[in-house]
Amino acid sequence: MRRLYFTLCLLLFALSGFAEGELTVRGAVYDALTNRPINDATIKIYNATDSSLVKMALSNLGSGEMMDGKPTENFTYTGEFWIDLDRKKYILSVSCVGYETTDVNIDLTTLSKREFGTTIPTVYLTHESKKLDEVVVTASKVKFYYKGDTLVYNADAFKLAEGSMLDALIQQLPGVELRDDGQIFVNGRKVDELMLNGKHFFNDNRQLMLQNLGAYTVKDVQIYNKRSRLSELAGADLDRGAYVMDVKMKKQFLGGVNINAEAGYGNEDRYLGRLFGMIFSGAGQYSFYFNTNNLNDSRRPGQQTSWTPDKMPTGVRKTIAGGFDYDIKTLDKHWELNGNVNAETTRETDGTDIVRTNYLVNGNTYDYQFNRTLNKSWAIGTNHKLYYKTKGGYGIAMEPYFNYNNWNYWGQDVNATFNETFNNVSTDFIQNIYGGDSQGALASLLNRNIEMNRQKGHSISTGTDLWQGYNIPGTNDMLVLNLVGKYDNKRDERFNHYDINFGQDATPAQSANRYFKNFPDFGSDLTAELNYTRKLAKMVTLSLTYGYNHVYHKSTSNLYNLDNIDDVDEFMFGKLPSAIDYELSLDRGNSYLSRNTENNHKFDISFN
Repeated sequence: MRRLYFTLCLLLFALSGFAEGELTVRGAVYDALTNRPINDATIKIYNATDSSLVKMALSNLGSGEMMDGKPTENFTYTGEFWIDLDRKKYILSVSCVGYETTDVNIDLTTLSKREFGTTIPTVYLTHESKKLDEVVVTASKVKFYYKGDTLVYNADAFKLAEGSMLDALIQQLPGVELRDDGQIFVNGRKVDELMLNGKHFFNDNRQLMLQNLGAYTVKDVQIYNKRSRLSELAGADLDRGAYVMDVKMKKQFLGGVNINAEAGYGNEDRYLGRLFGMIFSGAGQYSFYFNTNNLNDSRRPGQQTSWTPDKMPTGVRKTIAGGFDYDIKTLDKHWELNGNVNAETTRETDGTDIVRTNYLVNGNTYDYQFNRTLNKSWAIGTNHKLYYKTKGGYGIAMEPYFNYNNWNYWGQDVNATFNETFNNVSTDFIQNIYGGDSQGALASLLNRNIEMNRQKGHSISTGTDLWQGYNIPGTNDMLVLNLVGKYDNKRDERFNHYDINFGQDATPAQSANRYFKNFPDFGSDLTAELNYTRKLAKMVTLSLTYGYNHVYHKSTSNLYNLDNIDDVDEFMFGKLPSAIDYELSLDRGNSYLSRNTENNHKFDISFN
């Protein structure tokens, strides 16, 4: 009890340190033509009564918390500004080189004492018309610098080979680590989102952006903390947000259509074709890509990666892929819509031949092994995000998605062991050794093993996330309702045949035709969560959450031993006897049926 009493006293003492009279005013400055942030605008705040200058701010400070007059890591660089003001009437004069000055009246006297912050409408600046004399500017190129708490890398300061993509640029940035799987670390901290011009790109599919966006189009790369959807609607920082790498393109590439194409052909019929395009409008950003190749190694000369030779795939993989992405935001920033559609088909063939000598005391033996595989698959996926918010403090977001995958695999392994060595041993030679044409080899045969595998199936995954947030009037408090629904369905079939022979006996010592039926396999996941977040002070929040989660999953895995099937080829292509016949061959010891139902309740209290 003493500890609790002491803790409460410290808390009340800390809360009393916040000035009730001051509140934080947030805003943003945008270009009226391109609808993009202006990061160097000057905001002068005048007293509306006597027109005296009260304070100044810069839009490149972004939005976030301040500690001892310095930005913390919970800070966003989006052309925003924020400043602490008393509850009075003011005139904001917003100016920037090349733009007309714009004045905005704000009245803070109408806000309640429970409101510790407010967000004013975005200020849009129009370009001024002015003819300038010819000037010559000479400057050195700085590789990186800070704007507030935003780390900015100047792309033009790095030397790159002609035709380099974004990944080559990022690999040269000091303190940045780019891994083969697309993960990015800045000074040891993992980047949560990779964005393009402040917008999402192909559902954060980093490889698409890294390998298709030309480095010559990049102006700079910015690292910052982005405010969450909850904090944007509340007009105050209620959580830590996301750590973002935002790639900003040069102004001349932000209009019209940009296309990047690459094609190549080499020996052994190896080829590569790639097309990537971007279309920009005042409110939208659209991208599309097409890629086809039969190359296994995606590295480029001169790049440093964590690639090692043992990860190099064998065989030949043919890929055809394409997709479309869009990101639209209305000028009033009430509506945001983004999403993408992706499709891919692959065909991969592989083969391994092994000839091995086993040195034994009683005489050497010789192994011949031939492995062949064919793997075909295709997939299509789409996801979309719709976000709408009103000036009255209400926001709604919907995020539906759908994914489908289909696969078809065939594999064959043929091997034999002899006590003599032979030339020109092949798969057909081993398969037909009991046919009577290879008496000499048959006399030295120790064992033969033939195994074939077939796997085919598909999977479906779909669902949606419905988020609703409401900013309680007169406060920075938030009430959020989140509804999530997911459904998964998978069908998987596997066929396996093997024969094992010893010596000259043509009758297999062991033989099997096995059918694995791994369906029905499906499940659903439904979640409803209600959250209330109360802003106790400028840097103190209390969050209450109740959630209900219902999970259902059914999975089946049955093994059938179909030893009475004579035509193995038909079996391997999926031809089965009637269900009445093969159900009688069920191997119950290696089969199962599982059903799982969960109903979970969660209640959480957090204090930050």
